[in-house]
Amino acid sequence: MSPKEIVLSLFVLASVVCLSYAQCEIHKKACIYENNIYGPLEKWSTKDCKTCTCLYSGDEYQCCSDAWMPIDYSWDDCVPVWDEENCAYRLLRIDDPDVECEVMGGVM
Repeated sequence: MSPKEIVLSLFVLASVVCLSYAQCEIHKKACIYENNIYGPLEKWSTKDCKTCTCLYSGDEYQCCSDAWMPIDYSWDDCVPVWDEENCAYRLLRIDDPDVECEVMGGVM
């Protein structure tokens, strides 16, 4: 692998890590969801397709999206559309929403 390829690979890896982390959020309140109380390190899934984890302190939790989001596709021709029933994005053609586009890459 050439130095240029190594740098490019590291850049792509760093981008994926940053984008993945960006889909998580911390809530500074008790670990309660739908009247259920969760203890430290317990997990639950939400109706809006997130997995939450009660943190060590028990008085805050982190929720991260379970959805894979397309980022490498034809931006001029396609648009991601949220499919709530399947907790996933569908990539559809702008000029014909019945046709799905090819996805070349994405992040969780």
